[in-house]
Amino acid sequence: MLLSRMDIKLGAMAAAWAPRAARRPLLLVLCLVALACACAYLGYDRLDFDFRDTRIIARDVPFREDARAAEAQFPWIGGDGVVAVIESDDPVVARETASRLLAAVRDRPSLFSGVFAPGLGPFYEQNGLLLLSPQETEAVATRLQRWMPLIELLSTQPDLVGLATALDQLGIAAQMHIFPPEGTALLTELDRVVQSLMDGRPAVADWQGILVGDLNQNRQRWTISIGLEHQPEALAMLRRLAADPALTASGAARVSVLVSPGAGGLDLGRLTDWAVQALLLALGAVVVIVLLGVRSTELFLACVMASLFSLALIAGAAGLLLGTISLPGLILAIVLIGLSADGPLLAALRYREERLNGRDHDRALANAARSFGPPLLICALVMVVAFAAFWITDLAGIARLAMFAAVAMVIAWLVTMAAMPALLTLLPIAPRRPAPAVHTVLQAVGAALTAQPVRLAITLPIMIAAITALLLLPQVQFDRDLDYGASLPPQAAAHAVAKSLDEAQTLVARLEALPEVAGVTSVLSYIPGEQGTKLALLRGIQATLDQVGQEPEGSQIIAAGLQHGAEANALDQFTEAISGIARADVPPAARAAAQTLDGTMEKFIARAGDKTAAAAALDAALVGSLRETTAKIRTLAEASRISLDTLDPDLKRRYVSPAGDYLVEVKATGDLRQTDQLHRFANAVRAVAPGASGPAIDAVETGHFLKLSTLRVLAVAAAGIALLLLLLLPKAYDVFLVSVPIGLAGLILSGATVVMDLKIVPMALLALPVLIGIGVGNCVKMIMRARESIRFSGMSRPSTPRAVLWSMLATIAAAGVLLMSPVPMLVAVGQFLLIGVALLLVCIFLVLPTLVQLTQPRYRK
Repeated sequence: MLLSRMDIKLGAMAAAWAPRAARRPLLLVLCLVALACACAYLGYDRLDFDFRDTRIIARDVPFREDARAAEAQFPWIGGDGVVAVIESDDPVVARETASRLLAAVRDRPSLFSGVFAPGLGPFYEQNGLLLLSPQETEAVATRLQRWMPLIELLSTQPDLVGLATALDQLGIAAQMHIFPPEGTALLTELDRVVQSLMDGRPAVADWQGILVGDLNQNRQRWTISIGLEHQPEALAMLRRLAADPALTASGAARVSVLVSPGAGGLDLGRLTDWAVQALLLALGAVVVIVLLGVRSTELFLACVMASLFSLALIAGAAGLLLGTISLPGLILAIVLIGLSADGPLLAALRYREERLNGRDHDRALANAARSFGPPLLICALVMVVAFAAFWITDLAGIARLAMFAAVAMVIAWLVTMAAMPALLTLLPIAPRRPAPAVHTVLQAVGAALTAQPVRLAITLPIMIAAITALLLLPQVQFDRDLDYGASLPPQAAAHAVAKSLDEAQTLVARLEALPEVAGVTSVLSYIPGEQGTKLALLRGIQATLDQVGQEPEGSQIIAAGLQHGAEANALDQFTEAISGIARADVPPAARAAAQTLDGTMEKFIARAGDKTAAAAALDAALVGSLRETTAKIRTLAEASRISLDTLDPDLKRRYVSPAGDYLVEVKATGDLRQTDQLHRFANAVRAVAPGASGPAIDAVETGHFLKLSTLRVLAVAAAGIALLLLLLLPKAYDVFLVSVPIGLAGLILSGATVVMDLKIVPMALLALPVLIGIGVGNCVKMIMRARESIRFSGMSRPSTPRAVLWSMLATIAAAGVLLMSPVPMLVAVGQFLLIGVALLLVCIFLVLPTLVQLTQPRYRK
C-alpha cells in the first residue's frame, strides 16, 4: 500500500466534506460573504499602521546590557534624536545659518533638549583659541600681527576705498619683496565672494578666516545634534525652521534634517501611503497570476473569491490579535496575500483535471478534495511549526507574529476547504472540451526538463553549486538593523563609561594609543592643557588689537559705507589695485590669484552695467562684516582659564552624568563598512574597555546573536517539521525527498548572499519561516501527487505541478512589491524572498522529480 493510514484518513475526511459543503452552496457562500465583510470591517476599524518601532531583536537581550547601562546615564546616545546638517558654499553664510538655527532650537526648550553643536555657541566664541594647541595659538598671534596694518587702515576707512588702499599697500610690499603669505588667501577669498555675487548668490567675505585662519575644520558644513521632547511636534517644527528663508539666507544655505528610526526617521505619512498602495498592488499581481494560471472565467472567479474570503478573515483576526501593523507585520501581510492563492489554485486545477477526465461534478469534487485536502493541511501545519520555532529566541519582532501567522495559516486552510467546493458548484465547468486547455509552452518546456537525462544533467550543477555554497557559509554576514542615518556625518563608533575623572584620563590615554582609533572625545577634550602658555599668547593678541582702539568715530563710517557719488571712483581704485598686484613681482600663487580676481572683476562689472550698484554690492559683501569679525576676535582673545566647574553646561551634561560618570566617545580609523575592520576596531576597544558599547560594538554583537538565533531556529524547525512529516507522509524516506531540495536551495541562497554581498539583517529573518513553509509545503504536494499518480511526468499535464508553479509565481509577484519600498530594510527582505523562492522553484521542479523518479516503484497495482 502506497498511502499511509493517516493520509488515507485525511483524504477520506476531505472527500466526505466536499459534497456536504456543495449541498447548499449559495447559502454557504452568502454566509462566507457576510463573515468576510464583518471581519474586513473589524480589521479596518481596529488595525492601524504603526511603523515607529522597527526593532526585531528584543530590547532586553543580554549582549545589550552595557548599552542599556550607558543609555541610562546618557540618554542621547540611544540614537533617538536628530542631526541638523547645515551646508553652504559660503563659509560665513554656513556659520551664520548654523548659529541662527542653534539659537532658534535653544529658544524652544519644550520641544528640544540635549542640543549639542560643536564649534557653535558662546563657549566656542569665547574659548575657540584656547582650545587650539600652543603652536596653533602662536600661529594665530603671528598671523594677526602681520595683518595689523590692514586692520588699522580698514578701521579708519571701512569701505571699498579702504580695501583698495590696503591692496595698494600689498602691491608696494610686493615691490619690496615682503609680500605676506596670507595675501594669497585674501585674494582667493575676494575672488570667491565676487564670483558668488556674479552668480546671483549672497556672499560675505570670511574675515575671520583671512585674519586668524580656519579655526573650524570643514567650516562649510556644521552639525547640530538635537533631542526631541515631543517627537511629532518637535520634528515638524525643526523641518519648518530648516525651510525658513529668513534662517537659510534665502536658500544660500542648505539645512538637512537627518533622523534616526527611533526618533521618527521614517516618513510615516509617506510610508503609510506606500503601505496601502503596496497591499493593493500585491493583491492585483496575485489576481493577474491566478488569471494566467487557470485560464477559465469560472475557476478564476472561484479562486479570487476564496482568496478574498481568507484575506478578510485574516484581517479580522489581525484586528483582534495585533491591533497594529508594524513593518514586520506589513511584510507578513504582503506574503499572506501571495500565499492566499495557493490553496484555491490547487483545488481549482485539480477539480478541472477531474472534470476533463470525464468525471461528473460530485465525483470530480470528491476526488479533488481527497487530493488537495491533506497536502494543504500539511502545508499549513509546516508553516505553523516554522514560525513557532522563533518562540525560543529573543527575536521578539518575529516571535510576536508567530501566533498570528499560525492562526492565518489555519484560517486559509479552513476557508479553502469550505469555500472552494461551494464556489466550484456555483461556477461549474464543462466536463469535456473539444480541445483541452493546455499551456503549450509549459508543455514543451516541461517535457524537456522532466526528461531523465536532462534532469540528471541539471541536478548535477545544482549540487555542485550547493557544495560550493557550503564552503562559503562561514562568510555569510549578519548585520544589525539597516541604519537610516547612514548619511549622517561621522559620529562616535563606540562609547565607554568611566566612574571617575582619573579613570577617564587613563581610559582616554589607552584608547588613543590604539592604531584602530582615530580620536577620543571626552569632557577632558574641552579642558585644554598648557592653558598658562596659551593665555599668555592670548594676552599678546589682545594687546595687538588694543592698538587699533575701539574706533569711536569709525562706527558711524562703517554704518554709512561709501559716501554717495563715490561708488564709481571706489570701484576703479579697487580694480586698479588688483591689476597692480597681478603685474607685480609676487609669488606665483599670489599672481595667479590676483589674475583670476582681475578677470572675475572684469566680468562682474560688465555684467552689472551700473558701476554705482556694483560698488555698493562689493562694499557690503567685502567689508561689511569686518567690524563684527574684529569684535569676535577680541572676544576670543579675552578667554579665561577653563576648568570642569567653569565648563559650558551643555558640554558638561553631554559628557558627565548626574551620577558623576564620565562618557568617552571613540572614533575609528578604518572604514567600518568593511567587516574585517569593524571586527578589528570592536575587539581592540573591548580589550581596553570591556564595558564599551555603541554602533560598532552593537553591530558585531548583533551579528553573533543573529547567527546563533538562525542556527537555533533552523534546528528546532527541522526537528519539528521532520517529526510532522514522519507522521503524515506516506513513506518515511519522503522526509528525505522533501529535505534535499530545501537544503540545496538554502545552501545556494546562503552562497548567493556572499557572492552578491547581501547582509542578513534581523528583519530578513522574517523570510526564513516563509521560505521553509513554501518549500516544504510545495515539495509535499509534489510528492503526494507523485505517489498518487501512475507516473510522474511533464509539469504541464498534472494539475498539481502547475498549481505549485503558479502559486509560487504569485508569491514572487507579491514579494516583488517590497523592492519598490522607500525603506531599505523592506527592500532587503524583498531581495531575500525573491532569491529564495526562485531557488526553491528551480530545486522543486528540477531536483525533486529526479529523486522521485529514482524512488518510484517499477510496478503499481
